[in-house]
Amino acid sequence: RPRLPDPPCFNSKPYTLRTWLLFIKAKLRSDQLTGANAFNYVWDRLEQLQ
Repeated sequence: RPRLPDPPCFNSKPYTLRTWLLFIKAKLRSDQLTGANAFNYVWDRLEQLQ
């Protein structure tokens, strides 16, 4: 079954948050990620500040 591509990492810019959340929610739903797996996936899609 086709999968959605990974959304871009969130870059902490407020004006991109709404769009990024839509991408993340769709990805979690399509890959059926829940609980700790969903948390870990979202955590990995956050850009780490240096």
